[in-house]
Amino acid sequence: MWRFLRSVFGTGEHWVWCFFVISGFCIQLSIGRSLKEGRFKIGPYLMARLSRIYPLFLVGLALAVITYGLAPAIGGFDGHVPTRQFWASLFSLQIFTNTYPSYDPSWSLSCEMIYYIAWPLLLLLTGRRLSRAFSVGMFCSISLIVGILLIWAWAQHHRIDERAFVDGLWALGALFPLWLCGAWLATNWADFSATVSRRVWVGGLIVFGGAISFLFTLRFFQYPPWSVHMGSWVALPGIFLSIAGARHVGLGDAPQSVKTTCQWLGRFSYPCYLLHFQLLHLLDEFGLPLLPNAWSAQPMVRFGVYLTVLLPILALIGPPLESALMAWRSRLLKKRDQITLQPVS
Repeated sequence: MWRFLRSVFGTGEHWVWCFFVISGFCIQLSIGRSLKEGRFKIGPYLMARLSRIYPLFLVGLALAVITYGLAPAIGGFDGHVPTRQFWASLFSLQIFTNTYPSYDPSWSLSCEMIYYIAWPLLLLLTGRRLSRAFSVGMFCSISLIVGILLIWAWAQHHRIDERAFVDGLWALGALFPLWLCGAWLATNWADFSATVSRRVWVGGLIVFGGAISFLFTLRFFQYPPWSVHMGSWVALPGIFLSIAGARHVGLGDAPQSVKTTCQWLGRFSYPCYLLHFQLLHLLDEFGLPLLPNAWSAQPMVRFGVYLTVLLPILALIGPPLESALMAWRSRLLKKRDQITLQPVS
């Protein structure tokens, strides 16, 4: 029962897959607009991206350091100081070293930061031609995972994720096509989204649901991470069509209360993703031992405690924290723009 609950409710890769597609979509919208206006510069672009990701990421890392100090065994380490993981996390390279203890979700942020750099470089190297940048990116991704498979077969390894560096390369290669498809969709949005009928959109949702079931199955039978990442390719058509046909949801005509709820969920999602694992470990260490042993040993009781304790905490601190950091970012970028536009004396 505990394995089943963890494989269904303790797995979030399918939402990370959606995030990568949407991220590629949004970033390409921004880059495409800047290129069209002739004002794209890599420095301001990276500053905008870093100021969006890093502030809350560093809050999560600080909480992970505190969690590791209070409960080192919970994070999956045997007591040694994870110095390498800490410094790798500061430079967004934790995908190659394993994540810092109690900060497991941060692996996706490492991929995200690398994609932030890779995509504009692809555009610049291909003369700002989206179709060529898309093709080169897909070729590089597929070549990378095929190369790893060949090395794996040649070395006669039984597991492709024996080394964190290899597992990181595999994750980058396997998941980059999702990001690329999001970027392609941004450029071809008007033409492509118009072709996605309601029936096709519903079909995409069904395909995505089937891919989620496939992911749960992989998790339940404890397949290695590399195979789970490949499950994203099964989900990609469903994610792609679900986003392309999003107009069929009808949120544009939804009441203001629905829009306000969606905005709140948007402010809630990122803090929830980055902070929940540390809080869960702290609850395991200090909260669950307060329950009678007969209760804490029951999977459904533990699951209920996680929901009733963690969600209110995250809902209380997450959105205000995200709003405060976004307000700081807005002031920072506005100040940068004022400095950029100031005439040289």
